[in-house]
Amino acid sequence: MRWWLVFIGVSLLGQAPAPKPFAATAELGKPVVIGEDVDDYGQIKVDYAKKFAVTLEFVELALRFANRREPVLAGAGQKLVILRGTARNLSETKAADFLGSMSFGVRVWKRHEGPGTFQFVMMTDPDNLRGENVQVPPGGVSRFVEVISVPFGYEAMQLGLYFKSTKRLAWYDLRGARMASSVFAGTDGLKARVEPGTLFDLDTLDARVAGVERTREGFTVDLEVKNPMLLPARWGWQYFTAELVGADGTAVRFYPEVQDRATGKAWVGDLAPGAGTTGRYTFTAGAGFVPRVLRLTSAATGRVVEVGLGR
Repeated sequence: MRWWLVFIGVSLLGQAPAPKPFAATAELGKPVVIGEDVDDYGQIKVDYAKKFAVTLEFVELALRFANRREPVLAGAGQKLVILRGTARNLSETKAADFLGSMSFGVRVWKRHEGPGTFQFVMMTDPDNLRGENVQVPPGGVSRFVEVISVPFGYEAMQLGLYFKSTKRLAWYDLRGARMASSVFAGTDGLKARVEPGTLFDLDTLDARVAGVERTREGFTVDLEVKNPMLLPARWGWQYFTAELVGADGTAVRFYPEVQDRATGKAWVGDLAPGAGTTGRYTFTAGAGFVPRVLRLTSAATGRVVEVGLGR
């Protein structure tokens, strides 16, 4: 299984010149026409169904996007922009290829000077989330979800939608878009701190510290994890580094294994969609070590969550 969705369709995203102040030409909830007219060859006119009336209904920011084709996770220093709406095929005679075989192009009005990239990720039907091609009949309407990846620090959110040609660009001011529930919202996107007992997101998992126990050799920390995605999620010692940080600031690295608390055996394999389990981390520490924070670092994205353990 391909785990991370490779950023594809790079050519669909570009940098638009900004010779004048930005002015939105489209609004959420209102249809706007994008695409190309019927090809006119004089006596012959050919309709390729390349024009749509698009209604962008909702926009949100996220670090992951659940679907049934492959897990989508924003890379290090990135975030996802999720565009939801409907598109009406304005052809009177021809069905339009949609979703799996096409996407709406996206332009950025103002150049982003910081790190990161702008990339197309995927476009799919929100009803089945499989990324399959559909045929929209003449005059018919299809719902869509389009996902792009942008730098985490990108705040301008002045984006233009187009199809095939940029002669019709629908410019939206989307600065009101907010991050879906995430402990990284309001941070630099790389490091978050949560209070004891708090549920937090880390890559494709949701997690919560379930308990800390002193042992003869040091400590164990139990971590409840659940997979909220629609495909199996990676879970195990090799995907997240764990450190126990003491009251004096020193850090103790975990023994490279995560036990399944229910069986007492090392966890092996992925976590099924919707499934949860409790993993146990083991740390070797001296008698004077007082644990204050569990630090988890993702091997895939470098994101770090520090969980307070109380006093």
